[in-house]
Amino acid sequence: MIEDDNELRRLLGTWSAPPPSGSLDERVMRSVRFGKRQSTGWKLWGALAAAILLVAVLATASRFKQERQLEAGPNGVNSLSTTVSASGFVPLEEGRIIVSKTNGSDGVN
Repeated sequence: MIEDDNELRRLLGTWSAPPPSGSLDERVMRSVRFGKRQSTGWKLWGALAAAILLVAVLATASRFKQERQLEAGPNGVNSLSTTVSASGFVPLEEGRIIVSKTNGSDGVN
């Protein structure tokens, strides 16, 4: 095995790499330009998707804000009124409260 290593070292010592072809620089530059074009395209699509997402979030937030705005009451103060209708309510005849302990944090008895 050592003899093989010596032979390989001798061969590698005499071998030299061939010079690069004349078109190597052109191929490398073309590859770099192509890679930049692809990268720019993905950035544009990513920016467009982010803009659409931002518009959707803002529109949703605006809609919820409008739904939650309170009507101005007397003296310009915001007020909220709640009404409850008990029509049709029938109390239980033998209503009682049962308190039980839960097993663990999941709330299941």
